[in-house]
Amino acid sequence: MVLLYFAVSLQPNCDIIPKERWSKSHHQLIFFGRYHCIARKPKCDICPLLEDCREGQKRMKAMKKEVGTND
Repeated sequence: MVLLYFAVSLQPNCDIIPKERWSKSHHQLIFFGRYHCIARKPKCDICPLLEDCREGQKRMKAMKKEVGTND
């Protein structure tokens, strides 16, 4: 799942999210992933986290290459 890569990258930066919000943020990330990071066809092109998502960037680059619009 694409979101897993993003969530793992947040682990060393737990100070970004206050401890009292960890549980809620955890669930928000799960729900975000459920609707955006769909295993068969993730919605990377409309994802607000694309800039920070290594897997999403990799997928977008591959998609561009497939269509022949390699920049």
